[in-house]
Order: sequence, then structure tokens, then C-alpha cells
Amino acid sequence: IGTSEAVTALKKVVWSERLGSAIRTRAVDALHRIRSSEAVQAMKEMLVDANSRAAADGRWAATVLGEIGTSEAVQALVGAVRSENLHLEIREQAASALGAIGT
Repeated sequence: IGTSEAVTALKKVVWSERLGSAIRTRAVDALHRIRSSEAVQAMKEMLVDANSRAAADGRWAATVLGEIGTSEAVQALVGAVRSENLHLEIREQAASALGAIGT
């Protein structure tokens, strides 16, 4: 686990409209545990694309990015907070995730 192939496969699960939320949540959890640059990128994509999907996906991605806490994750969260194109609740969760980093 942790290879770019694993991240690619998990991204497909996360974005699948056919799979249930429990399976998709497990894929997000796996990405969270991987903590690689590719996993952070997948969460960033999920965060940014949340407006065209469920806002819950964006909130979950923000939470995971905050828990990962790398500089890449922080940059993605700062971008989300500043974005006027994201739902307010996603921006609020991104801000909360930033506040939780390092505590």
C-alpha cells in the first residue's frame, strides 16, 4: 500500500458514483493513512471538486487534509478558505482543520 498505483485505485473508488458512501469513506481513510504527496493531491481534488458533488465530501477532505498536516495539505486548506467558489460550510471546515493543525 502507498504506491501511486494504490492511490490511483483509491481515487477511482472515492469518485465512483456507483459505490456506497461506506466504501467511499473507507477509501478516503486509506488515503489518509497513506499520507503521500499523491494522497494529499487526491484529497485536494476532492476538496476543490466538492461543489459539483456533495458538500460532505469537501468537509471530509478538509478534515483529512488537516490531520495529514503537511505543507501541501496546509496550502490546499488555505486555498479552500480563500476560495469564494466553494460552499461556505467547506470553507469553514477548511478553516477549522487549519486551526487544529499542531494542537
